[in-house]
Amino acid sequence: STWATSYFINGIIGLVLYALMKLVPPFNGHGAIHQVPNALHAGLVIIMCSITLQKFKRQQEVCNKRWGANQWADAKPRVRPAFEGLPMTSVVHGKVELDFPDWWRRGRQ
Repeated sequence: STWATSYFINGIIGLVLYALMKLVPPFNGHGAIHQVPNALHAGLVIIMCSITLQKFKRQQEVCNKRWGANQWADAKPRVRPAFEGLPMTSVVHGKVELDFPDWWRRGRQ
């Protein structure tokens, strides 16, 4: 999967940097030079997460198109014919829609 591949590659690079930090003399002491592999890995994690997120979004859109999952959102919502609501402006999207009267809504809560 997309996530497993990304984390596997990132984990391997993290292990290589950790081994570099423990084995190479300039990096196994104390001080600012000791933090260079950690800083490299932190930057790599940020880049890999961005790439993974973009790849996942692209894969999600391909699956949506293949399965037709976004067609239901484009369909016109149907209101029951027997429902007699009051036309009110929706607080969600600002369009006029049929809604329960305030006294009815308070009674249902």
